[in-house]
Amino acid sequence: MKLNTNTCNVLVILDGVDQLEQLNAMAKETQWFGYGSRILITTQDQRLLSAHGISHIYKLNLPATDEALQIFCLYAFGQKFPHDGFKKLAMEFTQLAGELPLGLRVMGSYLRGMSLGEWEDALPRLRTSLDGEIGEIERTLRFSYDALSDKDKALFLHIACLFHGFRADHVKQWLANSGLDVNHGLEVLTRKSLITSNVGFSGMHSLLQQLGVDIVRKESIREPGKRQFLVDVDDIADVITDNAVGLNCLPRKLRLLHWDYCPLRVWPSTFSTKFLVELIMRGSKFEKLWEGIQSLKNLKRIDLSDARSMKDIPDLSNATNLESLLLSFCTSLLEIPSSVGNCTSLKTLDLSCTKITTNIQELNLSSTSIEEMPSSLRLWSCLYKLEMQRCRSLKVFPPVPEGIEELDLSDTLIEQVPPWIENLSQLRHLAMFRCWKLDNVSLSRISKMVGVSCMQITRGDKDTSRYVEVNIRWFSDFLNQWTLQTDMLQICLPETLSLYECPSLVSLPQPPDSLSSLDAENCVSLETIDGSFHNPDIRLNFLNCVKLNHEARELIQTSVCKHAILPAGEVSGHFIHRATGGSITIHLKERHLPMFLKFKACLLMIDDEGDVDEEDDDYDYDEEVIVYGDYDTYPHSDHYKKHDTMRLSCRVDGKQNGVTTRYGSSVHILPTPRAFTDHIYVFEAYFSLDECSNP
Repeated sequence: MKLNTNTCNVLVILDGVDQLEQLNAMAKETQWFGYGSRILITTQDQRLLSAHGISHIYKLNLPATDEALQIFCLYAFGQKFPHDGFKKLAMEFTQLAGELPLGLRVMGSYLRGMSLGEWEDALPRLRTSLDGEIGEIERTLRFSYDALSDKDKALFLHIACLFHGFRADHVKQWLANSGLDVNHGLEVLTRKSLITSNVGFSGMHSLLQQLGVDIVRKESIREPGKRQFLVDVDDIADVITDNAVGLNCLPRKLRLLHWDYCPLRVWPSTFSTKFLVELIMRGSKFEKLWEGIQSLKNLKRIDLSDARSMKDIPDLSNATNLESLLLSFCTSLLEIPSSVGNCTSLKTLDLSCTKITTNIQELNLSSTSIEEMPSSLRLWSCLYKLEMQRCRSLKVFPPVPEGIEELDLSDTLIEQVPPWIENLSQLRHLAMFRCWKLDNVSLSRISKMVGVSCMQITRGDKDTSRYVEVNIRWFSDFLNQWTLQTDMLQICLPETLSLYECPSLVSLPQPPDSLSSLDAENCVSLETIDGSFHNPDIRLNFLNCVKLNHEARELIQTSVCKHAILPAGEVSGHFIHRATGGSITIHLKERHLPMFLKFKACLLMIDDEGDVDEEDDDYDYDEEVIVYGDYDTYPHSDHYKKHDTMRLSCRVDGKQNGVTTRYGSSVHILPTPRAFTDHIYVFEAYFSLDECSNP
């Protein structure tokens, strides 16, 4: 059909369109209508508008609560507000109608003229049924339902009776392999405005939900057991009471069993788990579930939280797709089966507030999706081996028991090795290959783990195949001594490396050029340095490293560096200007002094107990204050508490043509060596001579 309206503008309203052919017949081309014409189309199927090329789409929202109450009152009382004494009931009926204008009109008209008592009597029945005198609501809503395919009708009833308000991804899991084409069906129902999707949750209007419940109820009004779904609590109780075997009446293809505080103590022998996706029975009275090995390939979630009588967990060997195992407050549970290691998809394991002292000795959770291990893992006193390699969601170092001997955490997202690792006195082997998120390895903590024979850590860039390996290994011939076998510094600690009090460290590898601070204080076993220092701004602290060999001491003294302190009894021959005491005079032959003077000095500090110089205890605050090492706060700050300090003042004076000029001064705050050890302090100074650059 084509309308010849080119000579005038018109208003066309196409209401309740549900077929694309209707739009093509009535308004296929805009040229059919005169300039300025308006075409309004209402539909429940958003796809029709897009398919027709309509871009100006307005989604009609339900009226606000106050406005909905006014609409209801207009039909119930002939005014926008309720009569005296009816306000509470009027609000309940408004809520029952779900603020849907159709429901508000039909219910308001139905109740008009009734007494308060009649309103109270009508409310319970209207909560459970849409037939009778308000059947117009059912007939109108059912029109959309009847237009659905059989599969989409079945999916609609599933959501109305069981899954209203549930997560859409859970619904897809529960109905997988059901033949309902769930993914497509959810799209159809959403497109036709029969369900809503909000932040991943599927829901529907309360009247549509009641429609679905009514359809199922009418399948067998007098015999609830013959219905597809049981929704009403009384109907469920009647069916179970009438059936002598209780749970044996459950269907063979049951996918979801959610029964909190189930009073039964014995699991039915005929129950089938083959299709079960979720088992949620919080607070149940069961002491144990099924016997033997069951088919559990579809099982995604087990929640038995607060099942305080539960003593045993069934064999989970076939639960390879299990993602969540929640057993919190199962206070009678003493152990979990070792078969949990077969649950390779496990993401969540909650054993909080349990008394589990499992006999499990080896636990393999490799390649699972678990994100964090429960704190109760510390209580597994028999566990000596834990494998969690390729657990790519694991971010936190697992709370292993102190008796753990072997621990493999390779290919995980663990960010830190915790300080309490030093308490793992029985640990022999730690593997953390390709832990690219690892930010900090506390070597001072690790070095106290004298029982470890092999520790292997690698870290690198996630987007490349480049990994730098830290292979920390104790050699059996030298008990309690270890060496950084390969260079981990380039990746792990690009700027600052603290090895403070690593008593077993015997050798250092080549440091990276980017390293600006190296603190090896109190590394009393350190002997060799396999490399050199190239960063002129680096600060080196080898305080109390009394076993450094001659080559290492010479290397430190002659390296380009900002500051260095190390134990030594003599100054390297690299320093040609020498003096004993508190000053040194150097004669410069140049007639014209340079604008700047830069020099490197080396001071030998000899321990002389009792010889304390109290002179000049306060210093000029105009002087440059150099705080040694990585202590970059002011020396009088409360933050500086690592150890006592000593102060070294350095002043440079020049004398030319009989005139003495102070060129500059600085104060160096240094850590104090242990008694009876001589130390050398090397530093670089830089002063401006601009004032006296001319004769």
